[in-house]
Amino acid sequence: MDQPRIRILPVGALLLILAGAAALRFVLLDARELFRDEAASWLLAQSPWANIIPRSSREPYPPLFAFALKAFLGIVGDGPAALRALSAATGLALVGVTWAWAREAIGLRAAFLAAVLVALSPLAIANAREARMYALESLFAVLAWWLLWRLLAGRRPSSPRPLAVAAAALAVAGELWALPTGVAAFGLQTAVVVALAWRRQPGTRAAGIALAIGFAAFLPWIPRLLSVATDGRPFWTPAPGLATLLETLAVAFGGWQPSPGWIAVLPLAVLAGVGFRTLFRGRSPVAFATGLAISAGAAIVLAWWVASLWRPAYDSRYLGAAVPPLAMAIAVGAGGVAAWMRRAGWTPRTLGAAGAALLVLVGAGTATFEANWISGTGLEPARAASVLLARRVQAGDVVLAADPQTYFPLAYLLERRSEPIELAASLRYWSSGLEPAFLGGDLIPTDRIVRADAGLGPGELAGLSSTGSIWLVALTDPGGEVARFTPLATRRVIEVERLTVVDHGDRGLILRLVPAPR
Repeated sequence: MDQPRIRILPVGALLLILAGAAALRFVLLDARELFRDEAASWLLAQSPWANIIPRSSREPYPPLFAFALKAFLGIVGDGPAALRALSAATGLALVGVTWAWAREAIGLRAAFLAAVLVALSPLAIANAREARMYALESLFAVLAWWLLWRLLAGRRPSSPRPLAVAAAALAVAGELWALPTGVAAFGLQTAVVVALAWRRQPGTRAAGIALAIGFAAFLPWIPRLLSVATDGRPFWTPAPGLATLLETLAVAFGGWQPSPGWIAVLPLAVLAGVGFRTLFRGRSPVAFATGLAISAGAAIVLAWWVASLWRPAYDSRYLGAAVPPLAMAIAVGAGGVAAWMRRAGWTPRTLGAAGAALLVLVGAGTATFEANWISGTGLEPARAASVLLARRVQAGDVVLAADPQTYFPLAYLLERRSEPIELAASLRYWSSGLEPAFLGGDLIPTDRIVRADAGLGPGELAGLSSTGSIWLVALTDPGGEVARFTPLATRRVIEVERLTVVDHGDRGLILRLVPAPR
């Protein structure tokens, strides 16, 4: 009678962890206004299937997420919760994959702790609550590490090898097509396979074939990747310093906002260090492969940091794939420290209390992040601006967004299929020619773009009547966006009214303009 109970308990514990992870990722997904980058994801997913790659060809992100999101939205609709649900689902799957890899690689007890840490990770939750590609990239990268590790460890020699190789190749292709950091993950995976091949580790041939097939599937995007990497235009992030490495570790398990979770970061870092050391103490080929794979999986943070010294593109959100291997190292380190404490005379009850206190601190950081996320808004007061425009704009007017980042959330709110805000005029985007690189201007349909040298009078600006007004909306950087609107400086248009948009502390401007008389 005891054997079924022994089997049921781990399953029940895993289901409890997954239920908690699901709550942290799915609950109140629509509580926050859509972030401008999320609105850009929606805009690209509205394209016809054949146009997604051309429209994203000047962006730094491969289009896998856009294809997946388009298919997903066709089933569930395009409300904020629906847009984010794809990332929430992949974020939940990441917890399950972490547990599966850890159970096979480092043991059942450590697998539960690793899964709990990933379930509570503010970085993993943040990625799972955004309609962006970060959670999808993390899932594919960790899945690739697990499947490649299984080929290298040879734990299931009776499994169909071609199927196992194909599954690993598919995961490798997925990580490459989801986000540029997939290239760093692929490089680390290749380095691990080469190192183990030099040691004559069984399974390296199968793993190498999987990597080659996955990379071959990515070849069509290589020219675009090289173009972005070498064109010399600045990214949106500065060159990272040493503090950015610590920041990534802090947000992974402590959160962005000051919280008790920050107190846990240092002990977790120590446990991770102990865990990495312990992983390499095993003498068997499988133990060495395990230590190398987990360490290399976490090393994507350092690899991307080094790459960003040459071409700045460091953002902690890109590095969610490092959270599961870091959690596995922490779990191994916790087991090693607990064993040392038992030898030193610590009682099981004291050890349990210390571990519980550490998890409570991590959980407090998670709770702080969740509360801030749910109570916050997007970076622009787009909804407030849309409601104001809906009250004031008349037929024959034209609405101009002064910046791509202003255009995205406005376009989403005004044009989505589910409950759009009705506007009596068309929305267009003013292209000043001075926009920073890679902010999404290329995603906007060309028939919506008003060039800097375009006419702004009736008959010149499509949709503008002889008595109509031009409504210039500036939400992201109002002062800078209005300053870049040269027709005001050259008196091609005249400002007749200025409205301030206020929403949860964010401010924006709406200017009502009329063409200057000739």
